[in-house]
Amino acid sequence: MRSTTCVIDAAINHLPSTDYTPIMVFPEQGPWQQELKNNGVTTHIRPFSVPEKSKPFQFLANFLYWVRLIKLEKISLIHLNEHDNFPMIRHAACYCKVPVIVGVRFVLEGGYARWAFGGKYKPAKLLFTSQDQINRSITEIPRGIPEEDIILFGNGRDLKQFTQVESSAEKIRQNWEVEPKHFVLGTASVIRRRKLLEDFILLVGKLKDKGMPVKGIIAGGGRFADPVYFQELEQLIVKEGLSDSVKMIGNLDDIAPFYQGIDLFVSTSELETFGMSVCEAMAFAKPVIGYSGGSVAEVLGDKSCIVDVKDFSALVDLAAKFVTDPKLVKDKGNKGYIRAFEHFDAPMLAQRLDQIYKQVFNDNK
Repeated sequence: MRSTTCVIDAAINHLPSTDYTPIMVFPEQGPWQQELKNNGVTTHIRPFSVPEKSKPFQFLANFLYWVRLIKLEKISLIHLNEHDNFPMIRHAACYCKVPVIVGVRFVLEGGYARWAFGGKYKPAKLLFTSQDQINRSITEIPRGIPEEDIILFGNGRDLKQFTQVESSAEKIRQNWEVEPKHFVLGTASVIRRRKLLEDFILLVGKLKDKGMPVKGIIAGGGRFADPVYFQELEQLIVKEGLSDSVKMIGNLDDIAPFYQGIDLFVSTSELETFGMSVCEAMAFAKPVIGYSGGSVAEVLGDKSCIVDVKDFSALVDLAAKFVTDPKLVKDKGNKGYIRAFEHFDAPMLAQRLDQIYKQVFNDNK
């Protein structure tokens, strides 16, 4: 998924090549894996599996595979991009005395962290994407993990590369059947219920009822979408008489034109551990409003553009201010642009990773 791979991608492309040699392991082949392989990065394909007591032979086979790989490639540090893979690697890493840094992608709950991170062999560092995520997870983390090893790291991507593309705004707005008078609200996310996308649809309807010439664009779909929820949203659009005002444009491999085409990004998500789409919209100097959504307010860094989750009337009032005030749109867009490049750009992420890696190396000498 785009948002979860960005930190590793930043490390590969921006860490000093004289200090690091990346070895990548993927559970399956894919576009990113193939791109890295074509660029000379060593990649391995191995299905990821969590150890189970009921499958001892599978555990032994996986253990031997990871031990062999660590020794064959002379791996001195493992950076797991997804925390749910730590139980898969911990025994081999412990045997080989290799430290493991773990990226925590969701809120830890239900005793998972105590099971995964407890015991004698613990992660060298836990990297969280937001303070809100840490706060929601902290009671689940085993006491044996020192506080200094729980790190607020954030997320981001190569924003310069992402935004330095030829503008497609005029063309894409034509494809969306946007007229010059229209103000375009957009949202981009995986289509799942916690995104509360019905509120985005109803928001467009309320603004339209106020006589505002608005259009709403929902980007998202594909492999990770909830097909039942997707269908329910399509039905809601028809029910509310918004077929000409709200478009669901599906999954986009190239998301940049979407951001170029909108005037305001709206996040209605109930909970995000980072909110990559918010960061991306900011990088295109698009103003962002929405529900606080866990870390959304944290990423945006502007309380005046945030309302409480499910405070729909407040969201409508806030959106109406932007639709009717071009100066506000420009000012908030510029402010978000500066914040995105200062806090969430890949070179900055790589610099922080470099410091963390070297600290772990020194601690394990």
